[in-house]
Amino acid sequence: MPAAGGQVQIVIGDRPNRSDQSAQARSPSTLSIRAIYGNDFAEPPLPHTIRAVTITPMAGSNGPALLKRPILVVAVILALSTGIVDGQAPGNVLVIEGGTLIDGNGGAPIRDVQIVVRGNRIASIGRRGTATPPGARVVAGDGKFIIPGLWDAQLNFYSHHGEAMLNHGVTSFVGLGNNGEVGVFMHEGVLKGRILQPRPWDAPVHFQEFANLNGLESPYFNLKVLNTAEEAREWTRRILALGADAVMFQTGRAKDDVVRTAFEEGHRAGKPAIIRSTGPEILPRKAADLGADAIPLSIGVSEEVASDSMPPLPDPNLQRQVVKPGEIAPFVPPPPDDLDIWAYMDDAKAAAEVKYLAARNVHLIPAFIEKGMGLQTGWSRFEAEDRKLFANEAVQFYYPEERRLNLLGNYANPPHTRPQVRERRERGFRNALRFHKMYVDAGGKVLVGTDGGNQATPGPAVHHEMEILVEDGGLTPMQVLQAATKWPADAMRVGKEIGTVEVGKIADLVILNADPLQSISNVRNISTVVFDGKVLDGRYHPWFNEMNPFRGDGFIGIPNVEDLAFTLVKKRAVYREGQVGRVAAARLAQPGIETIDTQRKEFFDEFVSKVAVREGGPTLRLKVTGYNFFERSQVFFDDRPIPFELKSISEIEVVIDERFLRNPGRYKIQVKNPPPPPNPVWGDGRSNVAWLLVAYKDSLQKPWAGTR
Repeated sequence: MPAAGGQVQIVIGDRPNRSDQSAQARSPSTLSIRAIYGNDFAEPPLPHTIRAVTITPMAGSNGPALLKRPILVVAVILALSTGIVDGQAPGNVLVIEGGTLIDGNGGAPIRDVQIVVRGNRIASIGRRGTATPPGARVVAGDGKFIIPGLWDAQLNFYSHHGEAMLNHGVTSFVGLGNNGEVGVFMHEGVLKGRILQPRPWDAPVHFQEFANLNGLESPYFNLKVLNTAEEAREWTRRILALGADAVMFQTGRAKDDVVRTAFEEGHRAGKPAIIRSTGPEILPRKAADLGADAIPLSIGVSEEVASDSMPPLPDPNLQRQVVKPGEIAPFVPPPPDDLDIWAYMDDAKAAAEVKYLAARNVHLIPAFIEKGMGLQTGWSRFEAEDRKLFANEAVQFYYPEERRLNLLGNYANPPHTRPQVRERRERGFRNALRFHKMYVDAGGKVLVGTDGGNQATPGPAVHHEMEILVEDGGLTPMQVLQAATKWPADAMRVGKEIGTVEVGKIADLVILNADPLQSISNVRNISTVVFDGKVLDGRYHPWFNEMNPFRGDGFIGIPNVEDLAFTLVKKRAVYREGQVGRVAAARLAQPGIETIDTQRKEFFDEFVSKVAVREGGPTLRLKVTGYNFFERSQVFFDDRPIPFELKSISEIEVVIDERFLRNPGRYKIQVKNPPPPPNPVWGDGRSNVAWLLVAYKDSLQKPWAGTR
């Protein structure tokens, strides 16, 4: 057992806790629980009956010390946990007594404040020493500095990112419209306080004009192709009904009337318009004219400010080759790196671009932590900080190893530092930094966003981006604090609710041990994070990811049917018009799943209804289509064998007992044909994975009204 303050894993039932859902079982009966004693605990929201308990020391703990002390073990239903909080007062009143307030509005700091929080709202801001409400929890702020909760204005978000973000003071993020139906339920769970994650400002899907789709994907998976203004109007209304916080286009390849219509629909609902204005049809100036509020990666700006001496760019149509379902796309040389284009910046064109975009209140999100990998002043420091995070045993427990290795691998031989490109990329990096300082100096707004998840580590990357903007970009600490707080909230059209420390606003606060206006790196020196009015304990917990029943690992998107494109490639090799060819009678060919359908209409959106049911419903007969299904096949639900009815070689009806539908979550469906496989090159007899969503009982009772 670990010593005082250590951690144990407690397994309820007999199934191990697992974090890689793409290959392993989801374990709803598994909880990892902290050993808590003294006053260091928050009362759980609901009791939980423990059926069987195994206590396992975390690696590196020193055994007998804890056995010498009395211990209180609190079991929590993680999916319903309201937060990892340090004992909040029963009346939900929090007082920060003392400290210097930097409220995010850009004015002079206010010394010796008292901030009173009731529920999740700031009730009053007064002078230190004012009488505190009876029963309030008091947090001492003497000698500390209070700022609004930080934002990541561009993030590829997945559940395992959340704890590092909150512990680094990042309480809100703007997603990229990648997570589809599961993102709808996760988004809703966070807003209703059922899932502890940073506050999402996202959409179920983003739009674009072209993509090589196979026709079997969910229309909410990752992207939706729009070709007409009518489609733009319909699908914008659809995503707004599902709770979208923004209307997003992934590329600048779109028709003007399609983008304008979608943006106008969003604006009527009070939602911002976001577009990666890559061209060739839509670059930043046209995006601004069409109503764009923000441009991720500041993409396309480099092209509009490039001098005439820049070599011609490759034909953009090379990126638009049609690939039929089941085919493998031919190699297409990638477009030039954005820094290669920034290297040719023309100052006169840059000044004109600044004036044009700033006049139209376009927010730029440069994501320099991703754009300039290896060129930033603090690059070595950033690596050390990321390695420290991933050395934490609790983080290692739930953070997918592939994601950790990918993020740390970014520090090995970053592409911009290679000799053949370094001089040009450094010039481009300096030009891009200079342009964004010109933009802020002219009254334009630059947002702190990281494009994190693949090239930057969510949480620490926000601090790194802030430091780049000051150390390399020449912005002031106050400007960068606003770029990470007030300006993103304003860009998302929610500045009346969040983004600054003012009476009536949501209580997302970060209390620092040192003055961030003296050094922006002091934002890393966090004393306390207050999220949604609650004080977080600032620790890492092996069970954190288990609190989110809709978690998924990424890489891009959380699909309802995984590996669909490659499954269709395999189909061409192992399936012939309903007949399995050249396979010995005793061997069953590799199966594949293409679609699932609940055959119910439990939600107002018919596409959501195909992949989701409500918790507590009756036994489900799930229609699964694909190929190479046989009487001898086996079907597994969450790695449990379950009955099914064979309709044909390409269709089965899976019977899922109501007992398995009592808890919200994302449940794995897989077909297995018994060994030996006829050709191991195409698989070991296990199909790709599909996921059934079990939503909260009260989820999506009616369309969202357009406001939170």
